[in-house]
Amino acid sequence: MKSILFLSILVLPLICTAETQSQPKEVHQDNYMEKRIHQGDMSVDANFNAEYTTELGLTLRADLSYQYFFADKLSAGVVYKQTYNDNSHQLAIGPKFTYYFYESDRWAFYASQDLVQNKLKYESSGLRERTYLSASTSFGADYFLTPNVAIGGQLYLTHKFNRDSSYSDPQLDQRNEQALDAGALLGFKIFF
Repeated sequence: MKSILFLSILVLPLICTAETQSQPKEVHQDNYMEKRIHQGDMSVDANFNAEYTTELGLTLRADLSYQYFFADKLSAGVVYKQTYNDNSHQLAIGPKFTYYFYESDRWAFYASQDLVQNKLKYESSGLRERTYLSASTSFGADYFLTPNVAIGGQLYLTHKFNRDSSYSDPQLDQRNEQALDAGALLGFKIFF
């Protein structure tokens, strides 16, 4: 929780300066909005997920990322992920790449890929910890409220690497032992 607060304090000035430093792009007569997904633009985004299961209780996830568009519709940056539930806390960080493959009116559709190092801490006869590598592929859509602000959602599929097949802990959540994980995230993006 302290990490999310700390990151929010770091991201808030970027969000505030995004509106003051960026020149608004124009809206054309045919209602087509020029989005800020071109070379030299940057984005900060936050995506969230909450789910409840009888085994784990409430699980919360937050993904924060910063990306730079080094070509039109193509960006690279860093992603930071946190996941909490009653038994575990997981942190992840790594590079992220996004390609906007289609846009119309106020919509933009994209595919993204990240590769992150995960650190999982969990309770099982005392506090335990393990690390592993994972890769996530996402497909999403952004609806642009203004040329600089979008809301949207994404579907993701995550594959976990570096798993020790001999590793077994009956107290550990079964989902953390699965090689594949899928889900959906909702969030917002600020472009500048």
